[in-house]
Amino acid sequence: MIYLSAQPDEKYFLWQLEIQLLNFNRLGISCDHIHVIIGYDQDKGISNDALLFKENEKGNALIFFYPDTRKSKKYLSSIRPNILKQHWQEFTYLNKECVFYHDSDIIFSRKIDNLDYLIHSSVCYVSDTRDYTGVHTIIENAGMEALEEMADVVGIDVEMVIRNDREVGGAQYMLKSVDAGFWEKLESDSEKLYTVIQKINHEKWESEYEIHKVSRQKVKPIDPWLSDMWGLLWNLWLKDKKVEVREELHFSWINSTLDDWKKNAILHYTGSPENNTAEIFQKGKYLTYFPWYDDFSAISKENCSLPVVDLILDKRKELNKKRIDFSSVEVLLFCEATNDYIFKLYTVQTRYLSKFFKFDAILLFSTFDNKIIKITKEGIEVPIEEYTHSSEKLRLEFPVQYIFKKKDLFSLVNDSQFYNERLACEEIYTVDLIFMEQFLKVLDDDLFNININKFYRFEDERENHISLIHNSFVHNEPKNSFYSELQAYYIPTETL
Repeated sequence: MIYLSAQPDEKYFLWQLEIQLLNFNRLGISCDHIHVIIGYDQDKGISNDALLFKENEKGNALIFFYPDTRKSKKYLSSIRPNILKQHWQEFTYLNKECVFYHDSDIIFSRKIDNLDYLIHSSVCYVSDTRDYTGVHTIIENAGMEALEEMADVVGIDVEMVIRNDREVGGAQYMLKSVDAGFWEKLESDSEKLYTVIQKINHEKWESEYEIHKVSRQKVKPIDPWLSDMWGLLWNLWLKDKKVEVREELHFSWINSTLDDWKKNAILHYTGSPENNTAEIFQKGKYLTYFPWYDDFSAISKENCSLPVVDLILDKRKELNKKRIDFSSVEVLLFCEATNDYIFKLYTVQTRYLSKFFKFDAILLFSTFDNKIIKITKEGIEVPIEEYTHSSEKLRLEFPVQYIFKKKDLFSLVNDSQFYNERLACEEIYTVDLIFMEQFLKVLDDDLFNININKFYRFEDERENHISLIHNSFVHNEPKNSFYSELQAYYIPTETL
């Protein structure tokens, strides 16, 4: 059986695929049995993120790129049948394969039971989605005419749709003997269904506006984003495929209990507005950046958010192994009087620095009190009395309010000519609230570098230098130098 997903070339899907492949590989699913299909914009080409993803996942899955060749792109999800059509045309052996078609946002709690029987049967099996894709959801919310109009798009008799309603499913599919033509028709049908459903919803809103006086956005009798689910299922019936809902394909939601995680083999961690609480993992937060270094301390350990977050944290551990080893260096972040703002900024700095470098320790030093206030090692705060400074270590010193580029920090530590030097910043930029909030999520100075023209450049007469001191020079006053390429991003109090 081939495990297959299809999605556009976007960060949002790439990180989901990363934890999915980590999960699949741990369950022993062979690389050759995993097809990851990614559709890219023909004008932009394949993104660097996607190319890096393919390189990093070599040996974990077979990854394929296809251009998005849709004529109509009103419905975002129609990219999936478009690129699947191309994949089936390229690999015609898939016509005779059993294909487990799934989204990028699923993981398994265990291997699916009774798998051999399900694979070798001619039946197409689906997860139970009758609660939200059954005939009743259309008729009760929009009427029989809406169902008839939708069925006409696919070319299926309404009576067949109603007759098969007990076996309505989707989300996860075990497909048998489908071909490129099937996906080509689904691409066209899903686009048309989306347009028809939008029209039905608009007409419903217009007819009821004088009664309810609500905005059009709040009136969606039928969810248009499910268009490809109806299109896929109804096209299977149209081809006289037998479709059955199977208990083995039952799935849990992100807010389900951990008992459901143990009971069901599949977790589908899609979100909805009612799940928008700090205790539940929100995948929608990570549309434009990866979640690896976010703070998940508020996530509940009692619901299905836990296994998702555990995979993310495992991915963080993998990335941490690739950090640059500066274990012979301690960082001293100095400040004047300490307060809650300074402590929060210290936490931000430790998270940022620890993402890219393995320092011996990161210290917070108060020049007002002339003493060390906090010490962090490997991201964990340690008691001050337990920390001993080695005479062999270098000490990198700079103000806690300044974010330095990771490439500059790397250059300074690696080049001994800067030892015992006090380096002034050539350029200092003030970071505003919006970008600081984003930085807290991505912890990467690339965010600032890309948007540098949006920041205010200023001269700071206070101490803004950065020093690298070796203990052999500890009794000497550092020399003042000018490092022409050194830049810093200053974090004002109001941004935290």
